[in-house]
Amino acid sequence: MEQPKLLSLEATAQQLGGVSTRTVRRMIDDGQLDSVKVMARLTVPMASIADWIEANTRTCTKTPNNVIKIDRNHQTPNQATSELDRMLQ
Repeated sequence: MEQPKLLSLEATAQQLGGVSTRTVRRMIDDGQLDSVKVMARLTVPMASIADWIEANTRTCTKTPNNVIKIDRNHQTPNQATSELDRMLQ
């Protein structure tokens, strides 16, 4: 089965790690995500979600002293902590 090209605000929120639909609406209003209005329903293209994730992904590397350095690329402290926890598991 082919993945949908447009996602509801609820599905978009889940794709972005479980943020609220209000956060998704703010991201659309701020121009961080594209949107497509289908009749009365606001949707988000999967490509826009993928682009946002790619643009906001940070790299994590270990230094010779085993100190983890994180390249903060438009991430909030909570997002950085969550990502670091995932990497250390």
